[in-house]
Amino acid sequence: MRALPGMPTTAVAAVIPAPAPAPAPAAAKDSDELEALKPVPVADEKPVAEVKPAAPKPAEVKPPPPAAAPKPVVAEVKPAFAPVAAKPPPPKPAANPDAVVPATGGGTAVVYGQLNLRASDTADVFVDGKKVGGSPVLGHKVKPGKHKVRFDCYDASGESRPGVSQTYEVIADAEKDVEYDCPTE
Repeated sequence: MRALPGMPTTAVAAVIPAPAPAPAPAAAKDSDELEALKPVPVADEKPVAEVKPAAPKPAEVKPPPPAAAPKPVVAEVKPAFAPVAAKPPPPKPAANPDAVVPATGGGTAVVYGQLNLRASDTADVFVDGKKVGGSPVLGHKVKPGKHKVRFDCYDASGESRPGVSQTYEVIADAEKDVEYDCPTE
């Protein structure tokens, strides 16, 4: 025996016997022996017919019931906010509105504007038809809005001559300066 590379040289070859051939079936010597080998029917039994396995029945497949036609989806649209009736615009202030603003302490305070009234000569000063004093009248408080101002100037003889009324706009918390030139003779 020859050694292969990587194989130890001291190895002993084992001999494994080959498997023995299977014994051949004994040949029947005559037909009587063959008959003896056939199955014998029992007296009460009937010969069994060859049974073929039954073909499997196809599974009954039922079609799904027809689906009802889908109902149309009608979404109820609700507004994100409740409708509110439109408020009418606030009324425009009158010619002489009372300007009222909240004051600290929870009460209300009336807001005024001021008129500084000056004439070029001696004159009586009227605001909205009421005499407020002789010229000059400084810091005269009035409510915001339009006011009529009139200067009645005195002539050289000391008599008062009525002047022409003029309208001036007064703003809350503001001063309005009015200058008037008395007529000269």
